[in-house]
Amino acid sequence: MGKLFNRLVDEGLYKDWASLLDWLFDDNRFQNWSSGYVGALTKKIKRLPQIGDNTYFYDCAKNLIFPTERTDHNMLIMMTKGDGEAKDFIRHIRNGIAHGKTNVFKQNNELYVEIVDYSKNGNQSAYLCMPINYINQIHKLYQEVKKSKDKTK
Repeated sequence: MGKLFNRLVDEGLYKDWASLLDWLFDDNRFQNWSSGYVGALTKKIKRLPQIGDNTYFYDCAKNLIFPTERTDHNMLIMMTKGDGEAKDFIRHIRNGIAHGKTNVFKQNNELYVEIVDYSKNGNQSAYLCMPINYINQIHKLYQEVKKSKDKTK
């Protein structure tokens, strides 16, 4: 974890990340969410810039070949299918941070995060390389869907 947190401090971003980290580590963030709301969040996430057919892969483990080192791509998201696309994406971010499997670097004057996650049996289940501000944007999109969900109660 130190790599990420030290870099957040070095970049003056730690204060901005306090509530974001609380959200990431909240195991109940999807409590009482139907598949429709999770799907709505997935659609919003997939509309983020640079996410497309050549940069975003969500498939069975046997169909994914994870990079062994950082690629030349500015953006690459690869995840194995599991509990729902948006849920899996956020879980992989959380796990990579919690297990210290993050690397933060600058590319084209933008801060990027590289996250690797593994399944319980030790097989790689995700490789995420994206601008670090995408995590903030995903949190905002989550809040939008949650607000919509809460209004319908």
